[in-house]
Amino acid sequence: MKLIPCILAAANVPAQEMGFASDGWLPVLADLAAGSAFIGIAVLLVFFLCRHPDVPFRPLFALVSLLIGIGGAEHVLDASTTWWPVPALALVLRIATAIAAWGTVLVILIVLPRALALPGYRDVVHRLEAEIADRRQRENILRNHSAELERRNVALDEFTYIASHDLQEPLRKIVSFSELLEQDLNRNDRGQAVKDLHFISDAAGRMRKLVRDLLMLSRAGRNDVGAERFALRESVDAALESIALTVQEHGANVLIDALPAVVGDRTLLTQLYQNLLSNAVKFVPADRQPCIHVTAERNADGWVFGIRDNGIGIDPAYHDQIFKAFKRLHGASEYSGNGIGLAICERAVTRHGGRIWVESFNGGSHFKFTLANVEEEVCTPTHQCALSSCS
Repeated sequence: MKLIPCILAAANVPAQEMGFASDGWLPVLADLAAGSAFIGIAVLLVFFLCRHPDVPFRPLFALVSLLIGIGGAEHVLDASTTWWPVPALALVLRIATAIAAWGTVLVILIVLPRALALPGYRDVVHRLEAEIADRRQRENILRNHSAELERRNVALDEFTYIASHDLQEPLRKIVSFSELLEQDLNRNDRGQAVKDLHFISDAAGRMRKLVRDLLMLSRAGRNDVGAERFALRESVDAALESIALTVQEHGANVLIDALPAVVGDRTLLTQLYQNLLSNAVKFVPADRQPCIHVTAERNADGWVFGIRDNGIGIDPAYHDQIFKAFKRLHGASEYSGNGIGLAICERAVTRHGGRIWVESFNGGSHFKFTLANVEEEVCTPTHQCALSSCS
């Protein structure tokens, strides 16, 4: 505080001639600093409002900017009165400050309920997290729908091929022998006509079975998958019951591991086991007693189920092809069927979020598959047959 008077004294200039007392420099500098800062804040707020016209509570921001700017002007005016006193202007600024302050109070009272209704920071974060999770869920649903649509398009292509190829063979047979039947009837060849009718009936029966198998394949891939919780052993028992006569005719032995509970479609999984068990009984040499092992093992990735047999085995070159519709490795004269069973198995497993594959070895095959929703073990094996005792 003594520095400025000393400088003025050294310059032989009295402090009073400059218009303020010897201790009046600090208030002047403080007013100038505060005023310029307030005006700067007001200008920045106005700049922000101009750049963001959609900012909420815009009138409140404008009044606060005005109030701060008037306050800054007051400080600058207080500093300038040291040289040029303007009491009228100072009064106008004070009145303007009062008006702006009360205007701000009124606007705050108006917008306060809306401001209080705004969510807090945590609420906003939780809402954003919920929206992100919901969006991801919708994206997953859309992705699943796209995959399902692609799968159905592939299935439609298969059906088109089957309808144009596999169904034509019995149709050609019916047409051909119908023409032969007409000729034989014209010649009164009764014996040959009976043979013609037999071939026509056989072709019609094969076509009927093809259509029925196509319908089963369509249902396996089209109907909604159930979400019932049940013991997987129940599907195995139901499948064995449906092929009980075949099992008895071939004298097959069946060993069943302890199976867990699952959440899925009981009908589809029963159909899965029925086809796998039927094949395990069917594709066994005539001089060998069928021995079937219903397997279930748990590894680091989860449960792996399967059907192991002691049949003729499968060439590894055909491991991928056998799961396609109407893909047969043997003629109808060797083993009956249309080659649709494993295609149904593949669709049943895929629609339960799993995969199916086959492993062959000398003297048998092991079809393995996984399922998505598997729980703990709920039952133990009751069919006592040691696989090692089967030859």
